Amino acid sequence: MSKEIISKFIFFIVLLLIFCSINVFAQKNKCGLQLDVFQYQNNGEELKINNSKAAAYFIEGDKKKINATTNNDMPFFANLKEGIYSVEVTESSHKKSVRRVYLDCSLLNKEGLVKKRVSLFKGNPKEFVHIIEDDDYNKVSEKIPFNDLAIKMGKAEYPSSARIAHASGVVGVFITIDEQGNVSSAQAISGHPMLRATAEEAAKKSTFAPTKAINKEAIIRAVVFYSFSPN
Repeated sequence: MSKEIISKFIFFIVLLLIFCSINVFAQKNKCGLQLDVFQYQNNGEELKINNSKAAAYFIEGDKKKINATTNNDMPFFANLKEGIYSVEVTESSHKKSVRRVYLDCSLLNKEGLVKKRVSLFKGNPKEFVHIIEDDDYNKVSEKIPFNDLAIKMGKAEYPSSARIAHASGVVGVFITIDEQGNVSSAQAISGHPMLRATAEEAAKKSTFAPTKAINKEAIIRAVVFYSFSPN
């Protein structure tokens, strides 16, 4: 066998090993997510809700809607990429619950999937609430834009002085929201200095989905973004 053939063979084997390693690594960073859905009870009792519907959006990616299938009558997402998701759960006699989920594929249970709890509240299904269930909130609250949970985003006026100066770009505003969804404080943390004050004022006029915290303080600290363009 010539040296050239041997070299090509070795090169092919190396490429194959690299491809397999990449594929294995990618699979390790994907896993199944099951949502255990319960009706919230003030007395602490758990009432399981079967056959609810759910959808997930990968916030760190393209935000494409992913519809859940079912596993043991609970919403189930197969082969999700590890990361932060916005999950919506609906049922005909309950308000829609929205919660942030940090999917860590290293935390698989004996069934080979990750389980997250979602509480539903009796009420109009056209209304929605933001749910905090566990320590996911600490991992995602100040990292992910909160704009999608707004009922009304305050409109940011473009100051004439900033327009003349061609000031533009995105301004990030750190906000504190109470349980009713009202903004109690707003402070710009990024963006052009000439645009920060107007973004802060707009954020203060915003209202968000009411928050229900399960065994936690329902005070939200998050970031919203305003985009300014002179055109």
